[in-house]
Amino acid sequence: MSKHSIEISGLAGTSAGAILAALACAGYDAEEIFSDKTGANILDRLDLDPDNLDAGQIKQPAKTPAKLFGDDAWFRLRLIRFLLARIWMLKVVGFTVLAIAVIGLWLFPQPALALLLATLLIATGAAIFFMRGVVSLDNVKTGLDQLLSVKHHGSRRGRPVTFKDLAEAGRLPLKIVAANITRQELTVFSAETSPDVAVSDAVCASIAIPGVFKPRRIDGNWFMDGGLVSNLPAWTFDDERSTDRDALTAAIEISVGGVKRPPQLAWTIGSAIRTMIFGSGILNKRGVDRLTSERLVVDLGLLDFDIGRTRAVEIVQKTETFCDGSLIARMIELPRSINDTCDAVSLKCHEFIEAAFAAAASPDRQFTTRIAIAIPIGPRNRTVRLEFSSGYADLSDERICLPLERSLIGDAWRQNETLYVSKSDEEVWNRSLSAPQDRWLRKLIWRDLSWVLCVPLEIDARTKVVVTLDSDVELDFDQDVQQELLDTLEALILKEFQFLRTVERELLNGR
Repeated sequence: MSKHSIEISGLAGTSAGAILAALACAGYDAEEIFSDKTGANILDRLDLDPDNLDAGQIKQPAKTPAKLFGDDAWFRLRLIRFLLARIWMLKVVGFTVLAIAVIGLWLFPQPALALLLATLLIATGAAIFFMRGVVSLDNVKTGLDQLLSVKHHGSRRGRPVTFKDLAEAGRLPLKIVAANITRQELTVFSAETSPDVAVSDAVCASIAIPGVFKPRRIDGNWFMDGGLVSNLPAWTFDDERSTDRDALTAAIEISVGGVKRPPQLAWTIGSAIRTMIFGSGILNKRGVDRLTSERLVVDLGLLDFDIGRTRAVEIVQKTETFCDGSLIARMIELPRSINDTCDAVSLKCHEFIEAAFAAAASPDRQFTTRIAIAIPIGPRNRTVRLEFSSGYADLSDERICLPLERSLIGDAWRQNETLYVSKSDEEVWNRSLSAPQDRWLRKLIWRDLSWVLCVPLEIDARTKVVVTLDSDVELDFDQDVQQELLDTLEALILKEFQFLRTVERELLNGR
């Protein structure tokens, strides 16, 4: 995104995303975090020499996660990964012990019972051991403290950088999500909620995968991986979006690909765990206005920290290409193109109406025309939003959300027919947005609105939009002239917006 000169207003992250968000907020750019040209990454900037305080010199670069974690911790991580990849071995051992114990209860009751009890004790001990975590994140915290200190203090051994430090330095707002297992609740670390907490502590809390990394203690509370409660924290900037309706939200969701299972296995313990961590994305995105989400499928395991620079470069380049063609296109380029088309069509409609007034001996009639595309919000198609438009910039109903059941747009939507309604037709006009719950919507409608033309456009069997054209001056022509004008406007709209059939469907369903 930085390569496209997009102004970023804030960053939030969970688990691995928390690491990237923290580094970016501290001032590291994409090239410093990982260069897809040279393969250099942020670990090359981390110095393991405890005596080096010079931020401009690196004596003993970490280079690899193995050196960052240390030999003992790295051995444990590899062992966990080995066992997780060969879970069938544990199943075989378990079934074998159980079979021996069951058969032995008839032949050799006492030894079999002893074997069964010993197995249960070993299994219980192993479960407790893994519940407490196997690998400490202390070295990761130390490394993060150093990297953040280089940007904030200009030294490798400054005091731990806090959320308050970043805010006072004018850095981007940073929000990190973790699971508070002491209070059994979700925690968002930020400059507002936890100003004095070290950013490194919050990141380590957010990446503490249960059973792998030891939980982190912050201010008397224990924390685990934020993915347990919110793996895609798109909602954390709700307050900022409520005061800036032009704000866009990009949500990057990562899932593991390349895992093929036999058709007969409907689910496994591993798939249940992955669902627990990654499966709540739809809830995390629900209600987030102007959201563009991207699901990146990578052929990596959860603990594949040692894939090598060549493989890492391939993944980053592939991901960047994919995001350029999908995320940036859907979030920036396509909306701009659609709005440009709205401008062009609105101008053409204005010219047609202007010509009609001139033909009716009213050449100096001053009026405003507006055009908008109403798209459905959510899967239930109960509301629409005027997502793309022209002529709404200074008016209160820009990007307004309207109920399909009680609006003129909804009438055209349900009947799937073009609808023209004038304010002079009081019975039909006043029926729109007449329910008590529509009181606030009525206040937002353009006060000078005189008529509206709603043209439904079916994109496919599951996607429909309504293009609306309206103005502040009544079309006071005789019936035949008016109908001819409306037919011309409808044909123009249907022709010019045919290109929406080629647009990605997600763009035409409420973001």
